[in-house]
Amino acid sequence: LSLLLENVLFLGDIALFFPDVFHRFYDQDQQRRILTSWSYSFAIETEFYDEKSLEILSLMAQELNLIEKSPSFHNPYVFKQKDQQKKQFVSIENQPDQVQKKKSKEKIKKKRESTSLQRRSTLMSRHTICGVIESLNDNCVLDPGDVVIVTLCDITLWDWQRIDFPHIPQRFIVSNVKLDNCDYFPIPFTLYYNAEEIDKNLCYGIRCDILDKDEQVKYSSERFIDVLTDKYPKTNINITVIPSDVPSTTTNDKTDDDD
Repeated sequence: LSLLLENVLFLGDIALFFPDVFHRFYDQDQQRRILTSWSYSFAIETEFYDEKSLEILSLMAQELNLIEKSPSFHNPYVFKQKDQQKKQFVSIENQPDQVQKKKSKEKIKKKRESTSLQRRSTLMSRHTICGVIESLNDNCVLDPGDVVIVTLCDITLWDWQRIDFPHIPQRFIVSNVKLDNCDYFPIPFTLYYNAEEIDKNLCYGIRCDILDKDEQVKYSSERFIDVLTDKYPKTNINITVIPSDVPSTTTNDKTDDDD
């Protein structure tokens, strides 16, 4: 366990400090992506890391597209490297200006401390569900433009065993993640959810739907897989998808009423 925790953090350092080199051998190797996704999610769930380590792992996960990137995401380590290179070319006469700018940045940094603490608190409340999406047989083939959608729902009052993502009423959705550029099965996934929104007295389920380039359901889960509460698994979920049938009129009518 200790080796896994150390190696995941070490992997994060490599991915953040040398992203160009890392993506060169990582992006084209789906088996490597599966292993990285599982290792990251398992390590996060142990809750052994301190706040600084969690921040590094979150940046790594966004850099490697294990989780959805936040709108403000940037790799701060790449920025620091470029900034250091620029400083080497700063002339002597401009150095006093740099000192003044540094002092101003220190003042701004103090003002941002409260915002940083709040962001770290949010990070601590975010948990992950990871797993693998498998196909029923070799006849299930992924094409360019297919989008994989994994959805976590509140299924406490759910009336139907099977309903695809485009027709799930929004009020039931707790979280979802969309994956593209998936070449073949199995497909690793990592889904974030806010732990504070999970009620232990309710029931939650996870499912997968794969849409083609025309946004039509191509493959789908037969049912929701129970997760999170009542001794159901919190991670390492195996989801099997099959070719989707045309939704029945009854199912569509019920969905429209709920919307």
